[in-house]
Amino acid sequence: MAQLLSATVAVMGVAFLATVILLRPPLDTVLQGSFLPTLPAGAGLLVLGLVGTTVVPYNLFLGSGIAAGQTLRELRFGLSVAVVLGGIISMGVLVVGAAVEGPFSPSPRSFCSWW
Repeated sequence: MAQLLSATVAVMGVAFLATVILLRPPLDTVLQGSFLPTLPAGAGLLVLGLVGTTVVPYNLFLGSGIAAGQTLRELRFGLSVAVVLGGIISMGVLVVGAAVEGPFSPSPRSFCSWW
């Protein structure tokens, strides 16, 4: 079961990262938004949804599950890789979420200068 869930998360991560590549946001705009974030009026529900998808407490559960039979060094390495990959996927989710157009968000043109 754990392998099935891991595969599902991996497929979702690849899907988000592929979508980011297809959207082709300018790197300078993404970096600027990473360090100087802004929120347009009416984006509260979208932001709440993005925060809910990017908080990665599963890494803590993953750490407790893989701790059995490992040295502390191996555990730290595994958690580091999991957290970094989780962060990259979370960034992909945020970039894709910034391009969402629909009833829960303002027009992407007002939210993303690159759209």
